Amino acid sequence: MTDARYASGPPPRNSIAPTATQRPLPIVDLSQPDSRFVIHIPFKATTLGAALGTAERLADFLSFIPEFEPSDTAVSLEDDQLNQHPVYCGRILPAHGRCLYLYGHADPCSTT
Repeated sequence: MTDARYASGPPPRNSIAPTATQRPLPIVDLSQPDSRFVIHIPFKATTLGAALGTAERLADFLSFIPEFEPSDTAVSLEDDQLNQHPVYCGRILPAHGRCLYLYGHADPCSTT
């Protein structure tokens, strides 16, 4: 079912007003170049391994977006979001970037 508020298309960025049941949006200083946000996208999986595999495929699919940082991808249970399981190693490398090998890999870290 389509939300009637968006019948003429999505609202412009930063123009979504909270409804009566929502909290107002916090003021965020976006002038900082290193501001980072997290997108929470729930999905169903039968095991942690299946969830990690789904997250890996999703991160790989989204890697064409320059702002996306796949090396920090992690999975958690919906009711236990503080207990995150990393998908990728994510170790900061001295030359540039973070390791993009799967978490727990045995080979030397690499960004490719």
